[in-house]
Amino acid sequence: MLQDIFSPSAEPDKYLRRADQRAGAYSILTGIAANQSMATGQLVTIDSLAQDIGRPDYPPMPSRQDPLPLA
Repeated sequence: MLQDIFSPSAEPDKYLRRADQRAGAYSILTGIAANQSMATGQLVTIDSLAQDIGRPDYPPMPSRQDPLPLA
């Protein structure tokens, strides 16, 4: 993990497993929304807390017909 973070020659993350700032923001906002929802008993959406964050990058998912690589 340290090599992934600090190495200038780190391998590209082809599975997009590394979180970016948008994924971190969604993680924090999910907790905030859950706490507000428990406190008020109301539905709280992420969009009501912050706008224009952008969606995190997600890797392409295989279809149900695509074979799953084992490596």
